[in-house]
Amino acid sequence: MEKLNKPWLCPGYRFVATPHRADPEDPSNLRVDGGMYPAADAPEEGHHTDWASIEVFIECKADDVRGDPFDDTMESGQPNAEDRRKVLGQIMSYAYTVFKKQHRTHHFAVIICGSSARISRWDHAGVVTTKKFNYKEEPGKLAEFFWRFARLSPAQRGHDTSVVRVLEGTEDYKIMQERAEEPRLLGIHPVQEHAREAFRESLKGSRWWKIQVDDESSRESDPSAPTTPRFFLVGKPHFAARGLAGRGTRGYVAINLQNPKGPFVYLKDAWRVAHAGIHKEGEILTYLNKEGVRNIPTKECHGDVGLSQTTMSQTIWREENPDALTCPLKTHTHYRLVVREVGLPMSQFRNAQELIILVARCIGAHRDAYRKGIMHRDISAGNVLILVTEFVDAQGQLRTQRDGMLTDWELSKSVEDGQIDVLRQPDRTGTWQFLSANVLRDPKKKIAVEDEMESFFHLVLYFSIRYLPSNCPDVTRFIYDYFDGYTFDGEQYSVGMTKLYAMRTGVLLLSGTLPLKFLRSVPTETLPNPPNDPINEFLTELLHRLQAYYELHDIDHGLVDNSTRPTTGIIKQLIPVTSAEDEHMASFLSSVFEEMKPQSQAKHTLSAQQRENLERLAEPLKNHAAMLERYAAFYVDPDLNWPKNDKVEDQMRTDFNPDKDPKQPKPDKSGKQSQARGASQAEPPTPTGASSQTADVEVRKTREVRKAGSSRQKKGTLHNDDPFEPSSQTTEAAKPKTRRVTRAGSSRQKKGTLHDDHHSEASSQSTEAARPKTRRAARARPSRMQRDPQHNNDPLGGPSRSTKRSTTG
Repeated sequence: MEKLNKPWLCPGYRFVATPHRADPEDPSNLRVDGGMYPAADAPEEGHHTDWASIEVFIECKADDVRGDPFDDTMESGQPNAEDRRKVLGQIMSYAYTVFKKQHRTHHFAVIICGSSARISRWDHAGVVTTKKFNYKEEPGKLAEFFWRFARLSPAQRGHDTSVVRVLEGTEDYKIMQERAEEPRLLGIHPVQEHAREAFRESLKGSRWWKIQVDDESSRESDPSAPTTPRFFLVGKPHFAARGLAGRGTRGYVAINLQNPKGPFVYLKDAWRVAHAGIHKEGEILTYLNKEGVRNIPTKECHGDVGLSQTTMSQTIWREENPDALTCPLKTHTHYRLVVREVGLPMSQFRNAQELIILVARCIGAHRDAYRKGIMHRDISAGNVLILVTEFVDAQGQLRTQRDGMLTDWELSKSVEDGQIDVLRQPDRTGTWQFLSANVLRDPKKKIAVEDEMESFFHLVLYFSIRYLPSNCPDVTRFIYDYFDGYTFDGEQYSVGMTKLYAMRTGVLLLSGTLPLKFLRSVPTETLPNPPNDPINEFLTELLHRLQAYYELHDIDHGLVDNSTRPTTGIIKQLIPVTSAEDEHMASFLSSVFEEMKPQSQAKHTLSAQQRENLERLAEPLKNHAAMLERYAAFYVDPDLNWPKNDKVEDQMRTDFNPDKDPKQPKPDKSGKQSQARGASQAEPPTPTGASSQTADVEVRKTREVRKAGSSRQKKGTLHNDDPFEPSSQTTEAAKPKTRRVTRAGSSRQKKGTLHDDHHSEASSQSTEAARPKTRRAARARPSRMQRDPQHNNDPLGGPSRSTKRSTTG
């Protein structure tokens, strides 16, 4: 670092080595070998890494080969050696941490491996990196990069200039302090206390910020109208999606500076997919709000950030692959949406009975939007919230109502003939853990109402297994197997066997013969075998309906073996008969097949009555009203005697690692054993080995494009730019002659597993995943990118504005 700290090289900056101590403000405990910092914010030599201030991180490895996260000799550019893949995961973790701790559009990094070096540029679409060069033989390359970088503007260095830090002593600082400590009153009653508490928590141990939203609401009547700047005060994110590539959604409880003493609002900051035919979430909410759809957020304002905050990695990939029909990297544009409601996470349901009715209210919102021509397409645990409404009654008493709210409409699409039109994104859309089994095993399937109803079932099961007592000996393992489970179908991730088995059989099994059962209370010494919870009957009925649907679907789509067996003549053609022994074997095989043929046909051929019975069972899955009737019937049934206190603390462990976790304990033979409860509001694990982030790299000539995810990524969300000036000195500083572009992610990244942006219970309003966003939610690599036709019956008025913008690619 000493040679870099020359006054003429990078005035105003300091290079500091921090190889031994992690940032105490960052729970990941990551530390990088060194970095370039603004001189005023630079840590002392040998102190901890400061991820909130670092401008360029520098990671050093001793070995030229084993320390290199990329491989220039491979067609894919991706190293095969496990130690090198771990290095790549480490570098990606550093890049993600910078984006997590700072407001960034992109970030530069330097990797030193032995006598070689690489310079890389990261954004939400991928990473551009140079080929490896010998910095000892060509020291001018690194020196020139740092010299030019130090002379770039903040926006060119990757800072989001629409966000300004709120400093102590300023008027904005005083407003934030006051709102955090003093309740807002409705008469004499404090209201919106859940939002104030969340806001107060966001200020602890965090920098405070003023965020600008360029409101496009005026363009609803005049597309040429200018945007209106709106400003909001926030602390740290109430929710932040995991992973670097993708939408990178953050959610904040915020103060609206147009009404600083008024209600708290919720600000969503995301890098939306800017492809043709994809409407902005604010446009969708504007339409649904005007149409009177209930139990959804109310748009306050929305708009893209600035004029040019769009990712760049996909542009470079296209430059290097001009003949390619499609680009595996998505174009992401920075976008913000503010809604008036600050909800509670669904995990704060009071008991199983309330969970049923809250989800039913979200199904009602789904129905109302569907009737207005919009399908949600991302039903997940993070997108169903509890809406708290407070009012003072005629007697002057404060009344509180709790309702369900269906949020995150960014992946929704217009409905056409009861189905959804052609794919706009070249991979699955939605949150992997809650997608229907049919969508998971067929990425090209158009999402239908029955898929969404199945997703609602999955999220009811998800909250039940986490927060209700049961006979499950290892809740975390069950969640991982059922919700994150997967198989491979060629180069694609496909549905996990646990979920598919449940859909095909109508049974949730813990072992070979023991079914999952929920209990009215936790077993105790005085009551070792508590009775079953009524939610079992609810789940059983839905499972039977799903089983009927899957049996019909699989038979009608040829997914069961209903073929006739070979006859003796065919067998003789397959087995040349040249001797009496061959004749004898052919006759034996023929008799075996003939004997089994009637059984096979009986098993997979339905009689008219059998089909009618199955269709009657499955029909409610395709009908909102019928499904709502079943939810309501269970909710009001007095014979079920719903318990009022059947909810327990979160039972999912925080230390779970699917690759290292010991074998789960065997269930108690009585079927009444309940798992010891873990920490409340645990965050789900990332199911990869030593590193959750490796890369899939495609080399094209002297460059390559890397995408967060790969051909075997699961979820392409859910379930996601850049003021870099190509013609400015940024180009000279950051675009070396030999580049490669890659999507930051894993070659088999599944989807931020178990909850990156959709399961975190710290969030009351999440987006993605993903999303592999399908996360937030890894993505399956596309073979071709398709665009929507300009459907005349699009309820939002034809192609979205992004269709017409050249800046979205």
